[in-house]
Amino acid sequence: MGHDLAQLGRKFELCLAAPHHRPVATARAGDRAGATKKPTSGAPRASARQSAARDDLVSLPGALLWLVRVVAALGLAVALGYLPYKLYLRSGLVQYVSLRGELSALSARNDQLRESISELRHQLERMKEDPAAIERVARDELGMVRSGEVVFKVE
Repeated sequence: MGHDLAQLGRKFELCLAAPHHRPVATARAGDRAGATKKPTSGAPRASARQSAARDDLVSLPGALLWLVRVVAALGLAVALGYLPYKLYLRSGLVQYVSLRGELSALSARNDQLRESISELRHQLERMKEDPAAIERVARDELGMVRSGEVVFKVE
């Protein structure tokens, strides 16, 4: 892997050092028309390895473009998926749904308590008017007995 990265780095350096266009043969005054100049023997020739490296560099921008596209797609996926989740988590929509459920639970509990209050008020009215109701509560809840009564507990 390290060797591949070093080779890629050298290819990138060659790409920066190499001209981005190929020289075109131009006619100068005194040259024959249509003739191209051959390189002189003193001019350095590109080795086969350097020309292969330049050919490989043609695919390097494509790879970089692909990498940029992948990173952009991942960024877009995060923006479209994660950010709304985080924003709506604290927003009014989630809180509204939560409070709506809590409201229905509290309303049901409130109805139960109203029924219980109504029942207790009804018992209070009966106790104020009916002495037998008072006696029943005294016997059942307080365990009271009249004088002279014998209590038998059966279990």
